[in-house]
Amino acid sequence: MAVVTPSESSTVGIVGRGYISVVTAKLAALAGYNTWMLCPPGQEETIASLIGDDSLNLEFIDATDADRLSTRLSNTDAFIVAVDDDSTMDEGVLNYVLNRETSPNVKRVVAMSRNLNGKDMGFFVKASKISANKEVWDNSKSADYKKFEDVIKRQTAAVGGEYTIVRVGTLKGGACGEEPLLKQYLSSKVCSICCFPPQFILFTFDFPKSKFHPNRTLVLRNDKEGHHHLAAFV
Repeated sequence: MAVVTPSESSTVGIVGRGYISVVTAKLAALAGYNTWMLCPPGQEETIASLIGDDSLNLEFIDATDADRLSTRLSNTDAFIVAVDDDSTMDEGVLNYVLNRETSPNVKRVVAMSRNLNGKDMGFFVKASKISANKEVWDNSKSADYKKFEDVIKRQTAAVGGEYTIVRVGTLKGGACGEEPLLKQYLSSKVCSICCFPPQFILFTFDFPKSKFHPNRTLVLRNDKEGHHHLAAFV
């Protein structure tokens, strides 16, 4: 099994969209990897404010900066691909970054997928998504994720690397809460964007056997010591 160990010479590229890609980039940098993240044009400052730590070995690369992207791709050892809405990464992007000519040194690709087994995804889950919580995963786009996984497998083989598929369902996220910032979280700017006060963070628990509450969001209050206290179910 190909393993890329954390070091200043081990380069990891983060390709994705949404908060999940941002926190993934931060965690990779905290682990000790030489990390870069592909960003939408003009969003570097916003993403840096969400990271909240200028000391990390983490570079934001504008997606339109072809020269810089090419340089980074040429020495990247591993990729992490993650998107936190119901869509997948564009196949053209994957074909470009996972290409023997552009990325000759890739050993490992980790991709987040929502292609689950489909159990307990009935009426109440779909109703919850439509009426109350659009972030609930109802497995309605599993075919898109199967295609995405096929592209990951094909392109990883093309570069001579190995892949790992990480399967998830409903995603909910938050931030550190009250300052000082706990290093493994994003900054409290996330809370202002999500309309929750900065002392609150969110977690989602799935109850697949429950007919009435298949997905519930647990709201926890995060105190200055980093302890979490139950605030509400929503």
